[in-house]
Amino acid sequence: MQSLSLTFLPSEFRTGPEAYLNHIRKAKEAVDIPIIASLNGATLGGWTEHAKQIAQAGADAIECNIYFIPTNTDVPGFEVEQTYIDILRAIKIAVHIPVAVELSLFFSNMANMAKHLDQTGANGLVLFNRFHQPDIDLEELELKPNILLSTPQALRLPLTWIGILYGRVKANLAATSGIHRAEDVIKTDFFE
Repeated sequence: MQSLSLTFLPSEFRTGPEAYLNHIRKAKEAVDIPIIASLNGATLGGWTEHAKQIAQAGADAIECNIYFIPTNTDVPGFEVEQTYIDILRAIKIAVHIPVAVELSLFFSNMANMAKHLDQTGANGLVLFNRFHQPDIDLEELELKPNILLSTPQALRLPLTWIGILYGRVKANLAATSGIHRAEDVIKTDFFE
């Protein structure tokens, strides 16, 4: 099943690490604004090494998109949460640029998880990661990628959690979906 899962993401969205690092270098040379690199990862060692390379490529900050979907029924929730904390801690040791963590909503206590990441040194919390969810083509009887990046209604959930966490964590808070109009941008800045 793992090799099949690689096809969930269309080829135009896939790029290798070296191409991505070159993209960061070129962006850094081309503009005078901060470059925030984002990369999906799920393992401690892989994330730490990539974070070092991203910083060396010139990124001003890293969005740590921990793409970890626990499927083992024997792994308790606290171990899943500890994986996020361990990855963040290792990245913060490896690099000296700000690190934001893009969170999944699938924690038993989102507020507690945000608090622990904040205490571990997250400079920002990005709400929320959308895991790719394939569809089934009934005509071809195949799994097909179904990328739905965002809908206007998707803003409500991050806004709810930004409101809950505002003033309770030091980390900056950001919404990652549902922003389609100027009014949506204003809403995300409401708590500042």
